[in-house]
Amino acid sequence: MKIRLKSPYKVLVQFQKLEDAYQLINCKKILDLDYHCLIVNETYLSFGVVKGIDIGIEEQEILENLTSSCEISSLKRLKRLDINGKWTDSEAFRLTFKSEQPPSYVYGYGCRFKVEIYHFPVTQCSGCWSFGHYVKFCPNKKILCPKCGDRCETIEYKCVNCKGPHVALDKACSIFVKENSIRNIMSQQHFSYRKALDIYLKQTKQTMDSPTSMNKVQKADKASSADYTKSYRDILLTNNYINQNLSDTESGEEDTSKEQATYKNIKNKHIKKVPNYNVKHSKQKSPLLQPSQLH
Repeated sequence: MKIRLKSPYKVLVQFQKLEDAYQLINCKKILDLDYHCLIVNETYLSFGVVKGIDIGIEEQEILENLTSSCEISSLKRLKRLDINGKWTDSEAFRLTFKSEQPPSYVYGYGCRFKVEIYHFPVTQCSGCWSFGHYVKFCPNKKILCPKCGDRCETIEYKCVNCKGPHVALDKACSIFVKENSIRNIMSQQHFSYRKALDIYLKQTKQTMDSPTSMNKVQKADKASSADYTKSYRDILLTNNYINQNLSDTESGEEDTSKEQATYKNIKNKHIKKVPNYNVKHSKQKSPLLQPSQLH
């Protein structure tokens, strides 16, 4: 067992077995001291969104008039942006239920309201631009630049979270996409952040190790290599292509030989034979002179 102090009024106790944690929660001395104990990986609260409630009604009055199969611990009116870009009250409420899953409907004022899934927003600090907290609870007291993560006037963007070439507010940031996926798991399966993070990491690992991703890599390797196994269809198409080229070549050679023969006959008809006198005189032998004829 390990005990760690989280704050002046909060202690984290780690057990090796889950049964030991339940024994601590159900301990009579702990209950008599009015201590609030809970297991970190389990959720005792769930959230839902109810729409269509008039703006003029107070929150306390709505809380007293709404009923459901689960106990409603609190509610909060959500806000929206108007035409001028200012936050105003809306007709939607976020309800907190003391149960692991929210009910399908709540009842009040003679009506039945459908409870929709509440998607947890991705929290981002406007001081250090990191995810997971607001500027009110930021542990870093320095105000950093959202463009580069430093205190400068640079025009080259560098994300504080993923170190990519974009501002920290970009929704395409890989860390923002990860946090948004985790919160979707929290909303759909009603898990805590830690449990949703474990599920997200398992899904990411399965996606990377899936046969589909492996097939993509294998296809890329096959496409890059020249040696591959041909199918019967490929062999037939290749043979037909070779035979067609050979037939075209042979027919072309026949046509060329015919044209050459015709041209040769025409040339022989119009060219006269010229005797080669030089050859004849060269064949005649000159007489040899006798020594008596020499002076």
